[in-house]
Amino acid sequence: MMMMNLEPAVVKWIVDSSGMAHADLAKRLKVDAATLGGWIKTGRMEYGKIDAMARCVKRPTTLFFLKEPPEEEDIPDFRMTAGDAAGLGPEDRITVRRALYAQYVAGEMMGVLGADPKPAIGGEAAVEDPPEEIAQRESKALGLPGRGGRAARGDARGFYEGLRDSVEGRNMLVFQDAMDAGAVRVVSLTCEAPCVILVNSRGADETKALALLHGYGHVLLGRGGICREQAEARPVCTRDQRAEEWCSRFAAAVLMPRGPFADELGRLEGERLDARAAVKGLAEKFRTSGYAAAIRAAGVLGGARGRAYEKLAGELANKPGAKAPARAGGGRRRGLAGHVDGRISWLGRKFVGLVLDSYEKKEITSHDFIEYLKTDLKHLDGFRRRVRMDG
Repeated sequence: MMMMNLEPAVVKWIVDSSGMAHADLAKRLKVDAATLGGWIKTGRMEYGKIDAMARCVKRPTTLFFLKEPPEEEDIPDFRMTAGDAAGLGPEDRITVRRALYAQYVAGEMMGVLGADPKPAIGGEAAVEDPPEEIAQRESKALGLPGRGGRAARGDARGFYEGLRDSVEGRNMLVFQDAMDAGAVRVVSLTCEAPCVILVNSRGADETKALALLHGYGHVLLGRGGICREQAEARPVCTRDQRAEEWCSRFAAAVLMPRGPFADELGRLEGERLDARAAVKGLAEKFRTSGYAAAIRAAGVLGGARGRAYEKLAGELANKPGAKAPARAGGGRRRGLAGHVDGRISWLGRKFVGLVLDSYEKKEITSHDFIEYLKTDLKHLDGFRRRVRMDG
């Protein structure tokens, strides 16, 4: 039994940053709470238990031997409803750490390749700016059509995939990974370049498109964080809450151009439908979530009628969207059945392209290629075809 003397502060940091309750972690490690407490207090652990804890909290064992806890990015939590004080759950923390690592790797590769890591956005924005005007500007930068609304842009899945490619074309990374659908929709990482938008892959494509644009809004504001759809307005609105409202309205304005949306809203209002029925019709036409349609209607109408839609938006907020059903014969891009497509769906074309370029220019090793893409070299030609020929 090999005993190791670790820094107690490092052990405490690893345990606390896991997000697991001490009792739950001890149970997974098959020890009692007093034993875990002793490790945290003294830093003295069996090597086998270090290895077991590393696997449990998804941390490399090398971290246990640091002299002091490393500094990690403090990601703001913009979620606005009660019950979020504990932050992300353990699995979601691991997902975000994985995205932060990929962001760091991408930045290193861009530096070696001589690429500018800064986002190529139409310009910065502030919460005082009208989201409608910024949405028009960024829609043009993203190459989105200004007329006809979502109905003119193909189905929801095709629109989301095209939108993701457009955002990555503005020199940002868009990852998607499974997270708790009731707790988080999107995480934007903006403290370092390149900026990353991490979209929760659980839910319908309409929900993911909204989340992606919400995260894009945070990139424009220059302050990323953990987001879930905004709930009802609070009597005292902080700057963070105003930022969430701004990003929600920005995303809705991009998804639903004002002219076509106002025309359809006017038609439904003319039929004297209640707000819920009108929102259902708007969401179906523009292939978006009910929450996004309600937020957009509230902004277009204003006044008492607008407040009715705003109230409805609060009721619809934070409800996970239904997962889109799988399609038979959905095509190479939409099927995402193969190993290569799965990695591109997770990490995006831009990140995969950076890894390919770095490997082919001998800036990274084959071991790096395998680690960064969680793949095998036998898939190299597949990645080349999918990123270079289909991109």
